Amino acid sequence: MKINKIISVISACSLLLLPSFSVTAADGLPTKAYICGEIGTTSVWSVDNTTIGSIVPEINGDAQYEAEWKVTGDGGATELTFLALSVPNITSDSYPQIDVNVTAIYIDGVEVPNYKMSPNAINTAYYEAGRDPETRVYLYDGLKGTNVADLPKVTTIKDSIKVVFTVTGTGQYGTSNIQANVIETTEASQESTENTSSSETSETSETTVNTAAVESTSTGDEGFAVAAAAGLVVTAAAAVLSKVKIKRKK
Repeated sequence: MKINKIISVISACSLLLLPSFSVTAADGLPTKAYICGEIGTTSVWSVDNTTIGSIVPEINGDAQYEAEWKVTGDGGATELTFLALSVPNITSDSYPQIDVNVTAIYIDGVEVPNYKMSPNAINTAYYEAGRDPETRVYLYDGLKGTNVADLPKVTTIKDSIKVVFTVTGTGQYGTSNIQANVIETTEASQESTENTSSSETSETSETTVNTAAVESTSTGDEGFAVAAAAGLVVTAAAAVLSKVKIKRKK
């Protein structure tokens, strides 16, 4: 029996069932993002010397992430010298579509009101001697000459600064390190329960897959290969299109 020929036919049919995503990634991923700069007497210029308790997310593709700098025992700062979000090894030279967008900033647990990332705050190809190339988003720059002041110079940071941001343009899906928190009052929870018990009805629709035996009109090795390949397609399709239940509220 021509085993190689059978395997080739089965493999070709199997590929039809796979989504068309690229499985290759550039050398820059995964990487770790962090907040660099100066807060009080503490300086952080590499991912290796971030302060204890800080959040340093692993960037492995397009997703929303958060990074945090926990202030050490020096008391923090009442005004800024330099702060930026750094994403090492990811630049527009290796990822032409790369984009990093800071959507929110929290200082000492409180969101900065009316924060908006300015157009010149991002540098997608920052190079400096002795440092890995990086994409950088300036929050306040009093050192590098960009004059970005998306955070005011007079900003007090006593406990922490957290940056929420999205990364796009890597060509693959990433894993967010942000966990959604849902806060409900007792009254709201009770009202929701009452509404659910009194007015909610459920409708369930099911989608099933009907499969039938596949017969081959060919004989010999070719016939066996076609039957095996067809069986693989039917089995895989049945596995993917399993029962789906949808719950609707009236």
